[in-house]
Amino acid sequence: MKWIVFWIAVSINYSPCEQSGPFTDEYGIVHDMNTTLSIACFKTERKNMSKEFDTLEEAQAFVDKGIKECGDKSGKNIYIHSTCEKFEIKELKPIGGVQ
Repeated sequence: MKWIVFWIAVSINYSPCEQSGPFTDEYGIVHDMNTTLSIACFKTERKNMSKEFDTLEEAQAFVDKGIKECGDKSGKNIYIHSTCEKFEIKELKPIGGVQ
């Protein structure tokens, strides 16, 4: 019997905000495209992940390690740059029920 672990990997990457060309700030000064602002933007990426294990004990050990190392923050702390969420272990059954 095999087991499969499902989880979601979340990465938050901070970078300068994209500029679409010259812009005017709140004081009326026109800035060209080469100006770097001190405004930070971020991009969030979520990936559905899975991994197979031969035993339930191996799968549970992987989940326990994942919760400890990358945490289950569920988006509650925006200062975390990456996290893992929603670990789930399921029995991997063969198609047709034949083992």
